[in-house]
Amino acid sequence: MIKTKTFPIKFKDPSGNEVSTEFTLRRPTIGDRIKINAVKRTYSSSPEDIDAENTAIILATIDVLSERKPEWFKINEIDETFILILTKLYLDFIKWRDSESYSIIKEEASSTPKP
Repeated sequence: MIKTKTFPIKFKDPSGNEVSTEFTLRRPTIGDRIKINAVKRTYSSSPEDIDAENTAIILATIDVLSERKPEWFKINEIDETFILILTKLYLDFIKWRDSESYSIIKEEASSTPKP
């Protein structure tokens, strides 16, 4: 099972300049999941505000699981315009994480002897 994946990111910054960067994220451990939840709580105190809650989950996940991230990725300094870029990164990460997990479950199910 692949433990990390590098996700290339390309976008235009607020000045219109092309930016090409990447994040390397690792598969979460149980400890990572606990840490993500703790970090998320520091950034979202209102579960009723779905946008804030989702943003906190995205930022906490990227922050905790990053093996390598761009210099500009500092949670307290990120401009709101970057949330769409980070949301796409998060969704690509989830797709990778879940596809890997699903293949393991599928292999285990197919190798289980039938009664």
